[in-house]
Amino acid sequence: TAMMIAIIGMLFVVKPEFSSDIIPALMGLLSGIFAAAAYTAVRALSTREAPYTIVFYFSLFSVVALFPFVIFTYQPMTTIQIIYLVLAGLSAAVGQIGITVAYSYAPAKDISIFTYASIIFTACIGFILFGESPDFIAVIGYVIILSASYFMFEKARHETRAQQSHKTTSN
Repeated sequence: TAMMIAIIGMLFVVKPEFSSDIIPALMGLLSGIFAAAAYTAVRALSTREAPYTIVFYFSLFSVVALFPFVIFTYQPMTTIQIIYLVLAGLSAAVGQIGITVAYSYAPAKDISIFTYASIIFTACIGFILFGESPDFIAVIGYVIILSASYFMFEKARHETRAQQSHKTTSN
């Protein structure tokens, strides 16, 4: 239920119209769904594989999956673009290793609240770099998304405490 409420909040932020302008919003929604599936797989693999192995294959899959889209539209990059690309790649690698390690130590339900912080960072970066300011409806969407994610976090924390309490009383 909370996930559906978060998706409704996303609709407030995106304000989709039934035109070709909806395609980026759909890509964002699909990327969220695929990210959830990927992190579920990361959580399952983290008990059997080293974080670096998981990140390597995750990155390799991404390159192979995106290669067909890039091969026909390739344009040589400038030196500064290459520097930005390398820095972005290093940042992504460090972040991916960090989140993979986090998923190996804690259940996904406990970590997911921090993933929703990206909504705040995205809004801040959009404001700072592009001068975008959310309208009132988008702010309502942000509040809905963050409230739903906080609810999921609190529910997961309550369930974890109940399970620990049950284990303690049964021992």
